[in-house]
Amino acid sequence: ASLLADGAFGFPDVVATESKYLPVGWGTLACGKSGHRAKRMYVLPASLEPDSVQVENRLRLPYARAQAPFVVPLVKRAAPWLGVAARAFATDPTADSLSNVDDFFDFPPRSWQSCADSQPHLQGHQLAFKLRGVPAGCPLSVAERLPATAGSDTAAMHTDGDDDGLGTIVYLNHKSAAVASDVGMPHADLVVASGRAGGRLVRIQTFSPNHVVCCRMDFRNCAHGNVARDVNSTIPPVKGVSQLRMIHYNRTEISQVVQYYRKNPSVRMLEGDRKSYLLTERRSLGIE
Repeated sequence: ASLLADGAFGFPDVVATESKYLPVGWGTLACGKSGHRAKRMYVLPASLEPDSVQVENRLRLPYARAQAPFVVPLVKRAAPWLGVAARAFATDPTADSLSNVDDFFDFPPRSWQSCADSQPHLQGHQLAFKLRGVPAGCPLSVAERLPATAGSDTAAMHTDGDDDGLGTIVYLNHKSAAVASDVGMPHADLVVASGRAGGRLVRIQTFSPNHVVCCRMDFRNCAHGNVARDVNSTIPPVKGVSQLRMIHYNRTEISQVVQYYRKNPSVRMLEGDRKSYLLTERRSLGIE
């Protein structure tokens, strides 16, 4: 809550304009074109193609999101819930992006997810945090500066065109005992379509007091969003009813880099300037 209330952290959510989110992990050209680290991406020797290939066809190496040092402590505390989700989804034989093999660009890494070597972990490149409601114990001075305090933080139906494969949302729900039993978050329900343009719709109740809810879907090919709050409602968010969302996903550009090196084993990713650059970026994410 303190990070989101501070104007220096987080980014406006283009599909839920009254709110902000905190992304951390490996960034790509598609998700950041400003800031110190994003600009470095253009000038480092990160091309994987011969110089004769047009610039627009070159693959570029990822970089660490600029605000990572401030958000990593939160990631380390929350990442074990991704491991819980991985173990739950592992019972589904059709699930993908679950692997016992560590990938260089995994974030958060397996160890942070508290997954043993024999257990699958959630593979992804970025993790984003969003907060709905006002947590119990949140100081009034912080609550008043939360971007969605006066609203409901509902996202319009959308697809995420730069994501790759299945993504996961982990909902950490809390409701204080002092709050009336009939107070909840119906506007937090998630609506998922069977395709990019719609199709069959499924509505999922994501707010279950003092429970963890996990949803896994194709963010790129399945439209998704929240149930609209009643426009005539004048009831503000109730302190002590909150939902922290952990959104875990893969980036297409990073997947392309990984695939390139897998198909070209003679070209080593971790050598020369690339090795120095990537290991430095990885350390800035708190991974040794």
